[in-house]
Amino acid sequence: MRADLPPRRLIPRWRKSSSTLALPEAASISKTNSIRQLPSQRDRLMHSVGAWKDSPTAGHFGDVLACAVDPDCLPDVTAFAIKAIDDEASMTKPQRAMVNNLLGLAPPSIQSLDVVRLCNENVQRDVKRLRSILRVNPANPLALLDYAQLQVAAGKSRDAERSLRSALTLAPNNRLALRTVARFHVHSHDAAQAHQLLRRHPRTEHDPWLMASEIATASAAGEESVFASRGRRILKEGKFAPAQISELAGAIAGLEMKNGNLKSARNLFRQALLFPNDNVIAQAVTDRQLLGIEVLPDRSTSTTSSSAVEAAALDAWQKREVSSAGSNAMRWHLEEPFSSRPLQFLASVFSVGRLHEEARVLALRGLTADPNDASLTASLAYSLAAEGRLTEAEEAVRRLIQVGGTAYMPYAQATLGLIAMRQGLTDQGDSLYLGAIDAFARAKNFSTEAVCRAYYARAANDTGHPDREKILKAASDAVAKHPSPDGILLLSDLGAKEILGTTKEPGRRLYQWVLDPVANALIRREGVTEPGAPALVIEHRNSDRRNDN
Repeated sequence: MRADLPPRRLIPRWRKSSSTLALPEAASISKTNSIRQLPSQRDRLMHSVGAWKDSPTAGHFGDVLACAVDPDCLPDVTAFAIKAIDDEASMTKPQRAMVNNLLGLAPPSIQSLDVVRLCNENVQRDVKRLRSILRVNPANPLALLDYAQLQVAAGKSRDAERSLRSALTLAPNNRLALRTVARFHVHSHDAAQAHQLLRRHPRTEHDPWLMASEIATASAAGEESVFASRGRRILKEGKFAPAQISELAGAIAGLEMKNGNLKSARNLFRQALLFPNDNVIAQAVTDRQLLGIEVLPDRSTSTTSSSAVEAAALDAWQKREVSSAGSNAMRWHLEEPFSSRPLQFLASVFSVGRLHEEARVLALRGLTADPNDASLTASLAYSLAAEGRLTEAEEAVRRLIQVGGTAYMPYAQATLGLIAMRQGLTDQGDSLYLGAIDAFARAKNFSTEAVCRAYYARAANDTGHPDREKILKAASDAVAKHPSPDGILLLSDLGAKEILGTTKEPGRRLYQWVLDPVANALIRREGVTEPGAPALVIEHRNSDRRNDN
């Protein structure tokens, strides 16, 4: 059984090298200097089309395609794609696959993704560009930060650490440098060192971006945050522009959610989503079911571009739109080839879709950058077992137990169950799967328990288990009670059609539009609504009535 994506934490993520200076945290935190609306997706589309006309390269072509995540831009992007095909424009194989899906020229299947060549051209281009910069100016801290991220993607962690150490020495008080180095320590499974770096730095107590990172790294290290209380005060004081406290609000919302204070978390997410960055949007999409909120589309497309790809992938998966989830996840990976999360997500999509070879390739790619990634190791073990490569699968399970520890023992147990069943050891397979299911239940991880039952049902079906109908029924009952895209899609593949009608409770909105018919005005009302509240409210006013008597 492959592992679910680990919980999202608001830790600064590796970015594609061309965007370092464009990051919102690179701007001043002065309120007067920061209150400005970031470019809309349509502005980005017009700019990208113009850049492509001036220089019709595959890179500029990809920038135009990225705007297709906004429904308002989709018709223009489609028209652009048609003209590009007519003109035989230069494009990469992944871009060709996106265009084909966009125009309906290929079946909407995740099998259209070019897994083997995923992101390689982008990385090679960026490495070449950064090397040329560093040859001219080897003391450029921002270029060193970006170069370190690409070194991580190539599995050169020691080289990356040297680059980061140099960057931090050159710019010891630089916010981007501090956040990037902290992220590297988390990536290297040393969250405590990341937390110490941010907790002790004198700039952190005055900088909401660094406070957000300190809160996140404290959570990752299992330690108490030093700046959470101060962060709450900053959010109430209103001294910073909304764009500068977005991630801080999201980090504290995560703490409130962890403590069970969902009402407070909803209000904090409302504040975070006023000017969200990609971390905030992705967290809101990931946790919206737990919070019972609806993330309104204009928040996830108009203020940031890279966030829209990740959020669109997560949103499509929750809606069980497999092709869209896969396509957006591929673009997410292209933008962040050094991050493990898009690879973890794609491996999950492929595993559910029985594309085990593709899942194995992706897992191996991610493990090149981080050999100790337990989630990707679990995906590798499952894909090998599903392919029938049982000796290699057993070795991967042993590796999973080594790097994942107790937390990943149920995943290892379930995969060993699949291996046993494929070897014809039905009773042993049953015992292992049921042990994993019981472990998830005891941990109150009921959604994962239901998914594990669904994988058990798949294994029983594929190996001709004599009790496969009974196992399928138990899995259907569990998924109906604790629905998830993975569980529903797995059982749909086995013919359990009745669970597809599963519905979720209506969500709360973080704001509403109010139409005043007398003033003929549309006003936005901020605040968390009751569940199922409409997006648009028409205000009714009692008018004075004349007495005709």
